[in-house]
Amino acid sequence: MLTEIYFWDFSSHSPTLISANRAWPHSLILTRVYNLTGISEFSSRLASAIAGSLLVLFSYFFALYFSKSPLLSLCYTALIATSFPLIDISRHTRMYALLSLVFPFVSLLIYQVLEKRSSVVKWFFVLFVFLLAYWLHLLVLILPVSLLVYSCYFGLIKNRSRLKQAFFLLLICLLLVFGLSYWLNIDFFPYPVYYLRSSFPLAVF
Repeated sequence: MLTEIYFWDFSSHSPTLISANRAWPHSLILTRVYNLTGISEFSSRLASAIAGSLLVLFSYFFALYFSKSPLLSLCYTALIATSFPLIDISRHTRMYALLSLVFPFVSLLIYQVLEKRSSVVKWFFVLFVFLLAYWLHLLVLILPVSLLVYSCYFGLIKNRSRLKQAFFLLLICLLLVFGLSYWLNIDFFPYPVYYLRSSFPLAVF
């Protein structure tokens, strides 16, 4: 990143000395909101509120893609729109509302490139979006594991050649990642150096 991001203290109306080094895609979005609207409680919640609203809209098309049923998709969207945990995280400053939108989006993209012949450009786009999601939250790393199980079942057991190739390619990539992590001491699972009991907004300099 070309900027440094610090937590903002509303009591003193000044930035703290605590640098934010976690979920930087969300932090970067939040700082851009501050640059446009100023630092306030409203602007601090705005990014999460927009992400939560987009999740409701996206959930309809997500369900429609798999179910092909508008009625079932509307029912699914209604459940998302009235889900108290999702409403709650959409009111907070933290990255979880954005994660709840990005996670199914990445899952859909991965499913599409696996099941349909896709261009190299789309593969790189999916990889780019996955990396952004990974930098947003490490929980996204359950997707490669789920993908490995999916491709193993449909590739090796159901004998679908496309998914069989995907299984071996993913297995090689995962072994390479763990090998680099072990032999070169590269940390792909960074643990944040700080934990705060309160979620402070961020300021950018």
